[in-house]
Amino acid sequence: MSHFSVFWSIFMILSPYCSVLPYTDNATIKIKKYFGIRFDTRTCLCFTMLYDIFYIKNKKVVPQDIFNLLSPIALAYWIMGDGTGNAWRGLYLCTDSFSNYDVIRLMNVMLIRYGIESNFVFVSGKPRIYIPSTQNKKVYKLVINYIHPSMLYKIIGQKAKNN
Repeated sequence: MSHFSVFWSIFMILSPYCSVLPYTDNATIKIKKYFGIRFDTRTCLCFTMLYDIFYIKNKKVVPQDIFNLLSPIALAYWIMGDGTGNAWRGLYLCTDSFSNYDVIRLMNVMLIRYGIESNFVFVSGKPRIYIPSTQNKKVYKLVINYIHPSMLYKIIGQKAKNN
């Protein structure tokens, strides 16, 4: 597991909400077997409230209050979990489950709140946010205090990943 240290740091934050330690898990997708590790949280009202903000009728949506919810910490965890890229190519934020309208709203929040310019692109027919490498310094300054060091390569390049 190449990102176990990230997984463990997230577990340590959420461990007060867990009743057991992480455990191994596996899944088979198109004949290929995948192994991983996971943890489950207790059922808590605070998690139900978050679910209700981000899902309407089991469909993922961008909440109305996204301007206040998309904090530097939230952006750091979004990049760690659903960001792909490097310092030369730029950064893609996976927004595959959101509507085009919601993706544009996310882009607007990043531009208005943080001055981060981005583009709306399609990857394999799904909408994604592309943040060009010219914006790396802005993103770095915003998330450096929250992003796990092993994930910095997504913003500043491969060299940081190897340090």
